[in-house]
Amino acid sequence: MKKIDIVMLVIASRSDIYDNMINNYWSKMIHYSKRHNYNIKFFLIFGNDVRTDDLRIVNDDKLILNVKECYIPGILNKTIEAFKLINTMYDYKYIIRTNLSSFFILDNLIRISNTLKNTNIYVGVNGDHKGIPFISGAGIWLSKDIVEYIINNRLSLDVNILDDVSIGKLLINKEKGLLDRYDLTNGKEIHDKTKLINDIIHKKYYHIRIKSDNKELDLVYMNKFADILYY
Repeated sequence: MKKIDIVMLVIASRSDIYDNMINNYWSKMIHYSKRHNYNIKFFLIFGNDVRTDDLRIVNDDKLILNVKECYIPGILNKTIEAFKLINTMYDYKYIIRTNLSSFFILDNLIRISNTLKNTNIYVGVNGDHKGIPFISGAGIWLSKDIVEYIINNRLSLDVNILDDVSIGKLLINKEKGLLDRYDLTNGKEIHDKTKLINDIIHKKYYHIRIKSDNKELDLVYMNKFADILYY
């Protein structure tokens, strides 16, 4: 079983926007991570009813899972199936479950990981849905013991609600930690993107959520940041 510090599982699906994110950001960051020997293993996770061979992602960096692509409960099902597979493949410290619209600053991410303990980790951006506290699915950090708890209790997951809320409901009695995230979600353009990303790095953010109603602008941010950091 291969030893790794972090496994990042990325909920992935196909559309013109998502394909652009995969080909022009995720593929670059994954290649950069390998080239510079970051102790992180990335997997984009797909259902079994979509084509992926035309994307700029090699087979080693994706998981094709035996579930159908859908929102609810598809994302939750993909997450649990991926957890089960990773537990047979890797001896890891953390899984980070995220999505395509998340941009990561790898050096700051590693600094965060070095501050966390190895057990009882369920951390990220805190939310609340109808009284259910949960960690935002855009970036859930889970230690191996918590992942194993989720796998062992997967039949108790609520498949009728959003995946991150369902996980939060299952882990309602587990301690939750807070990590900050920088959000670019209002659809307004900041023109000096080099200064913006440098300011974000300087403030020690490791995670940028890039998701607004202006999808073309979202791609501009993501592609420019990738060009600056992961050339």
